[in-house]
Order: sequence, then C-alpha cells, then structure tokens
Amino acid sequence: MRNKIVIYGMGQLYKRYEVIINKTEVLCYVDVNVTESLYENKPVIKPEKLQQIEYDYIVVFTIKNFEEISYDLIWNYGVDINKIVIFQWYYNLNYNTKLIYNSIMSLMEKSNLKYILNVNDFIAKLGLWAICKDSNFIVDDICSDEYIYDVALIDGAGLNEKRINNMINNFSGKTKAVLIHVNGRELLNKQAYNIINIQGYIFLYVIFEKKAVKIYQVSHKPFIKYGNDIYVELGVGKYGKKGKLTDKNGDNIAYLNDKVNEITGLYEVWKNEHSAIVGINHYRRCFKSIVNPAYGALSELELYFLLKKYDVIVACSTGGDTYSEKDDLRNSINDEAFDRCWNKLNEYFNKKNIAEQQALLAVFNGQIMFPCNMIITSREIFNEYCDWLMPIVIYLVENIVFDVSWDTYSKRVIGFFAERLLTVWLYMKKYSIVEIPIQFIGEEGEYGK
Repeated sequence: MRNKIVIYGMGQLYKRYEVIINKTEVLCYVDVNVTESLYENKPVIKPEKLQQIEYDYIVVFTIKNFEEISYDLIWNYGVDINKIVIFQWYYNLNYNTKLIYNSIMSLMEKSNLKYILNVNDFIAKLGLWAICKDSNFIVDDICSDEYIYDVALIDGAGLNEKRINNMINNFSGKTKAVLIHVNGRELLNKQAYNIINIQGYIFLYVIFEKKAVKIYQVSHKPFIKYGNDIYVELGVGKYGKKGKLTDKNGDNIAYLNDKVNEITGLYEVWKNEHSAIVGINHYRRCFKSIVNPAYGALSELELYFLLKKYDVIVACSTGGDTYSEKDDLRNSINDEAFDRCWNKLNEYFNKKNIAEQQALLAVFNGQIMFPCNMIITSREIFNEYCDWLMPIVIYLVENIVFDVSWDTYSKRVIGFFAERLLTVWLYMKKYSIVEIPIQFIGEEGEYGK
C-alpha cells in the first residue's frame, strides 16, 4: 500500500523520526518557519499552497499541538479532517498496519457496530478514517440527538481525571460504551475503569448497560491466570483450593468428574452461580481476543459488543473431510466404550421428538463440531442448554457399564460425547452464533482458525 503524503513540521521531532518515513511516498514538506526550498529533492511549501496539490494524508510531526495545527489546517486552508494524521499513526500504517487495522476492523465487523461518536478527533489521530470511511459506520463528531451511539471514541490523553469523568457522565445517556485512549502513564484511577490493550494502545472503557459477567476457567491443575476480573477459577475433580470456587459446592456432581470431564464445572455454574452473562473456558484454553490477540482472552468490552449482535459465542468449528464426528470419536477411544455410549445415547434420543433425533444424527454423521464445551452466552440461554444437557449426561452415567479393562482416556467417554452434544443443541435451537478461535495459554498455536 503506497500513499501520497505531505510532511507537516521539520523541527527536531521530525529529525528524530525521519527514519520511519518512506521517502518515495513524500510529495512535499510544509513548515511555516522554513523558507520555500527543496529538501531531499522535494519542495518545501507554505500551507496556503496545499490546495494546489493532491495528497492522501498530511503527516503532522508534533506531540503537544496536534489539535491546534489540525484546526488551523481545516479552517484556514480548507484541509479535509480525514486527511490529517499524527506521525505515530503513519509509523503504525507502515510498520504495524495489518495488526492494528485488522484487530479494530474485526471487532467492529463481528460486533455490528454502526453509530460511533468521535470525540477530540480520536479517529483521525489514530488513523482510523481508513476503516470508517470505507465502511457502513456512521461517525458523528457533534453528538447528534438522532443516534444512540454504540461507542464514544475519546482521545483522553492529556486530560485529567475530573475532565474525563465529566465527559463520561455527559455521554451516559447517549452512548452504550465509552472507549478512552490514554497514555500508558496516565491510567488514572484503575479502580474506576476497566483497561484494554489494543495492539499496544492503552484504553480505559466504561459500559453503561453493564451486566454481571463471569467467565469460569475450569481447571484441574494450576494455570496461568488471565489477569481480568471477569475470569473466575473453577477447580474440578481433585483440584480444589480452600476458599476457591470448586465443582463440589452445593448441589453438585463432582464425583463424576473422571467420567464427564468439565461437565461437573458446567453443573456447578448452572446450579450455584448467578451472573447475567456466563461463560466456560479451560485452565489453558480461552477465547482469543479480537483486538489484541497476543494478550489472550476476550475482554469484557469485546464480549459486550459481540453479545449485542449474537446469542452465543462458541469456539471455531473443527472437522475435516475424511471422517464423520462419529467415526472420529470411535477412532480415538476403546471400541467397546464407544459402542456402549453410542447405543445408550440413541436409546435416550429415541424417546425424544423427531427434531432432536435428526439433530443428533446430523451432527454425528457430519464433520463439524464446536469443541471443548466452551461457550459464552446469557444466563437464560446457558440454563436452557444445561436443562437439556444434564439429564442426558446423568442417563448415560446411570446406564453405561464401565469395563475395568478400559484405559483411563476411554473411561471419559461420556465427557467426549457430551462435548459434541453442544453442537447438537445449537443445531436444534438455531441461535445466532459467532465463532472465535481458541488460544492456548502458555503454548504456541491456536485451536481453530
């Protein structure tokens, strides 16, 4: 991607960062304090001559005076605000374009954001006009009463906490969320805001339609924690710490963990937890962040926007073109263990309606599943899923005779079948879903693309 750019400002800051400039993109230089001449065979002009040339961006080399310079260019020289960018953005455009653009674009597209309030030229300063102007987003700079904005994008760097608080309060009835760009050293009151990292940019965010969110990390051994308050450790099986949430609280089926895997954790959340938004992750698997994939887990802000558009978040579907899900599972465990569980599962579904029977066969004879029993959704949908799933699991436990000769892995056969039942249920219910890749924490790679 090659742009036609104008360099504004040739002082010490430009000299320090000149190395980042792709000189083949430079049309000319603008500096009010420099006599018109040539610099590296490119003209140095006064701002009034900008109307005589065609360019994509004016790259401004300043730290403190960007806003003043922008206003001067707009009002005195007729420059399009969309074409004024700060030098840091140009750096990212040339060296980090794919990471920044793709992450922000992915979140906006997946979340179906439409109405964006641009405060303090946030979008221009971070160079997001390239995204917004080629999209269906409605970007407003004047806080029109016509819209309730999905998000207010605020450049808060340099503002004090009182002014930011006042700004947030003014937007509380006009926006669904506020996203504030701050300098790393200006995190203000960490207790008052949530923090999200978007490809190295630090943001504070406030959600006005906030609901209680808990994502349970089902764990059977110690793991790397995500560092986010919405994630809660849930110990299962033999792994349980005093004072920590485990699958042994209240009404539970913890004694079945060696047979049904993380289902004992789902049961605990279903019976004994009450957050409005609920999710299941694993000790080393999480849903991968859209805006900052290197960090790992989805943030509360991302969850909020995704669940405004979709009913359910699931892991990216897996499968191939060789084996059905039925054959794939059969090939991974003891044949007798598979047959006993498959027969009892069919026995159970033969007592259900035709739609459920068809859904079961469609998934197991097909090649697609949403793996790992990982899900994030509303409490209502989660309870609906568990109301359907748990009687099946209990039926299988009570009616399958386990052989002592089976290996330890094959003795978890019910858990493996239950994992595929999430796909059966979604096939049957037709909820709107979004697929998010799984990030392995502490390991390279991801599960699903």
